[in-house]
Amino acid sequence: WLGARGAEIQFDRGLRTVDCQAGRAVRLRFADGDEALGPDDQVVLALPPSRLRSVLQDALPEIDPPEDSSAIVNVFFRLADAPSEEQPKIIGVLSSTAQWIFQRVDVVSVTVSAADEIPIEDQALETTIPRIWDETRRALGFPAGTPYLVARLNKERRATFDQSPAGVAKRMHPRCALANLFLAGDATDTGLPATIEGAIRSGERAAAMILQGN
Repeated sequence: WLGARGAEIQFDRGLRTVDCQAGRAVRLRFADGDEALGPDDQVVLALPPSRLRSVLQDALPEIDPPEDSSAIVNVFFRLADAPSEEQPKIIGVLSSTAQWIFQRVDVVSVTVSAADEIPIEDQALETTIPRIWDETRRALGFPAGTPYLVARLNKERRATFDQSPAGVAKRMHPRCALANLFLAGDATDTGLPATIEGAIRSGERAAAMILQGN
């Protein structure tokens, strides 16, 4: 879609830093070379907060984004039999470790946000996975003792930015001190939590500000 509209997509080009002059970004320094910016060029940075801090430490030393240190755990259970078609495909759960349950044929996946305290060491998994399965089983209405064939747990340690009151207070505006550089990503102040919808809104907002002359 982007390529059909004239965008050039490049991968494996790590952005190291941004050079600025007279209040504008003038050069992007990548791992494999530099890109000079012309007077009409605009830059949108959509980076995790920790990378944003590193990339802009010279250009904007005052930048202080929220930490991207909040974990998400996903547990996947393969079942012997697919649940009934009458079962809801998405279930929200309260007062349990499991928060969201998704069903896809014979696989049930469970999502736990703000999961920093969930241990993933081998010994801990011997209790963590069965506990989450028991909560999931009850939410799905399966009888006690219903087994699963195999389970896998993934923990992304830097899944989202810190959404504590202190972290939310650090969410950034898309405009910054550089006239031709805009910030995007769900850690900017989108009015939404750390979600895909927030990330999309941030990109649309940054693009709109550029098209409207900031």
